[in-house]
Amino acid sequence: MMKQRYCTICGSPIPKGKQESGEWVSADGKLRIPLYYCSSECMLQHVFLPTAYLHQIRNRIKQ
Repeated sequence: MMKQRYCTICGSPIPKGKQESGEWVSADGKLRIPLYYCSSECMLQHVFLPTAYLHQIRNRIKQ
């Protein structure tokens, strides 16, 4: 059974056929977290977010 995926920004469910749009990679390259977006609007919001908020998103994904 595949784990349900959610939009990185707004938290809405992502359809199973949609591919991830990006990937968060740690500074040392050992940790890679796929990022999913429900729309291009959410993806652009993520691109322009401050780094501190991205760390909060990463911690939420890991839980």
